[in-house]
Amino acid sequence: FGFMLLLALVVNPLLRAIRLIAPLNRGETMTVFAALFVSAGISTFGLAEQLVPLVAAPFNRNWNIPQAHWDSDVLPHLNKALYITDTEAIQQFRSGFPEATDLWTRIPWGLWARPIALWLIFVFAIYLLFYSLSGLLYDAWAHREKLVFPLARLHEAGLPPEAEGKGVVPEVCRTGAFWVGF
Repeated sequence: FGFMLLLALVVNPLLRAIRLIAPLNRGETMTVFAALFVSAGISTFGLAEQLVPLVAAPFNRNWNIPQAHWDSDVLPHLNKALYITDTEAIQQFRSGFPEATDLWTRIPWGLWARPIALWLIFVFAIYLLFYSLSGLLYDAWAHREKLVFPLARLHEAGLPPEAEGKGVVPEVCRTGAFWVGF
């Protein structure tokens, strides 16, 4: 959000003032905002918190106990290429390294590269699906429906006006309610 605010309130007005490079127009700024919203989910909640532990979960010795029946009910049905199967590496991942010095060389990247790459294909396919659905639905939603297209209207209020005489600061930023909410 900080980058979006910086882009709309500082970078674009600066580009408009120095006139060396053309500032981003409304459509380009909206595209950057939508891409930032979607990509924010990849590195935070979606990927780092959920996917990385999932790659090491099924073959974890602490969870795969005889009472859970994972050996007979779960593991035969999994694609082993999507998970780390080395129990020693899983145990090391779960317990962590005793000291954080030279961490990048101590991580077994060879074990993690293939499962993470295969899961990323799936993640990017889902995001491509979301972008495609937005592209298909936007025109009908924006021009024929009475409901506001949510991803577009939120950013549109923060863009500076297109007319040159109205100033460079968006009108919504001139209200006290905006800054109280911010």
